[in-house]
Amino acid sequence: MKVITIGRIQDNDIVVNDVSVSYHHLQLVQNDNGNCSVVDLGSTNGTFVNGQRITGEVYLKPNDVVQIGSMQLPWQSYLNPKLKSKRIVWYIVTVVVMALLVVGVYFYVNYKNKKELEKLEKQEQIQTIKENELKEQYQQKLSEAVNYKKQAEDLYQQAIKTGDETYRKLADEKKRLSEQATTEANSLNNKIEQLQKQLTKAQTDKQLAEQKARDAEKAKIDAENRMRNAEIEKDNAESKRIIAENREKIASDKVKKDSIKIKELETLKDNRSKMLNNFLQMTANFNEEDYKAVCSELGYSTKNAKDVLVQKIIDTNITEIQGILNVVKKHNKEKENIKITGQT
Repeated sequence: MKVITIGRIQDNDIVVNDVSVSYHHLQLVQNDNGNCSVVDLGSTNGTFVNGQRITGEVYLKPNDVVQIGSMQLPWQSYLNPKLKSKRIVWYIVTVVVMALLVVGVYFYVNYKNKKELEKLEKQEQIQTIKENELKEQYQQKLSEAVNYKKQAEDLYQQAIKTGDETYRKLADEKKRLSEQATTEANSLNNKIEQLQKQLTKAQTDKQLAEQKARDAEKAKIDAENRMRNAEIEKDNAESKRIIAENREKIASDKVKKDSIKIKELETLKDNRSKMLNNFLQMTANFNEEDYKAVCSELGYSTKNAKDVLVQKIIDTNITEIQGILNVVKKHNKEKENIKITGQT
């Protein structure tokens, strides 16, 4: 935790030489989480945040304006309200890194899925060709079985009509060939069914691979959007940082100007006080007529001449005060000369 005490006397961390500032005016606090606050220490003229007078502790945002007396306090240069901005930047960097990882994974998965899809498509084509070949063979065997069966039936009829055993033997052979062709056709049909199952599985695998590709594409788009948003947030954070730094610089410059102005006013006050003492010493032996003579020469009102001259020294600029003193000095010299001449 960081604590800075600000006030008018020397035991403060920061001394502000302004009569409107209390001896111990306020504290600036930054806790371990980087949060900043201002605490008014019961000051006479108050502490103001964004134009509102505060009591006790008030948490500050980076762009808040703190004012005490006649000056704006550059509290951002005393503390470090950028810690949150740093955390935001780290968060943005993390999002960008994660998005890049997602994009990398996408390309890897997409490449893998592409290869798998190519393999499945090739496998599907081969199985489709093989299925068509088996179906053609199946139809061929069915046709053979039907033809052999018809031939066998015709030969049996011939054997019955003629009583020739040769026809019967040929009919038995044709029947055997028909049954063999039927068995081969059934075997081919079983192979076709197995192939269709494999083809269905391959199509399902292909659909899953296509779904993975779509999911990967969606993940890539989401990652790209996050990257764009992170870049926008980064640019916004950088803009806010630049604005905050410019405001800090402006506030710091204003404090410097205010300090210079206060010193000038103090110097002017000291000079005016010295000039007033000189005036009182130089006019110690003045009577009402002397005051009127000085006012008359300066073009001032001669009514209550002494009060007029004193007020001028209090209110007017240094050059005019010096002019008043010169006329008083001249009048004293003339009085001295008259006195010397009278004695002679």
